[in-house]
Amino acid sequence: MGPDHPDTLTSRNNLASWLGQTGDVREAARILTQLAADRSRILGPDHPDAAVTPANLAHWVGVSLEASTQPAERPWGGRQSGPRPVHAR
Repeated sequence: MGPDHPDTLTSRNNLASWLGQTGDVREAARILTQLAADRSRILGPDHPDAAVTPANLAHWVGVSLEASTQPAERPWGGRQSGPRPVHAR
């Protein structure tokens, strides 16, 4: 099997999926971007695997955008640390 073998392409897709699930969404998107071009070139643009790769890419880009717009969670609970605000009397 070489880099253009369909099983190799599937392995790259699986790697991207696992990376995305472990939180490395940027690397998952990078792999899927290249994989989309490779699958289209090797398998043809009408092949089901070539068609699903852009959808997988869109999923991880969406996850990334969603995560970037969420307020940061405080692992220690809802209270802020640091000095308390001083109120005018």
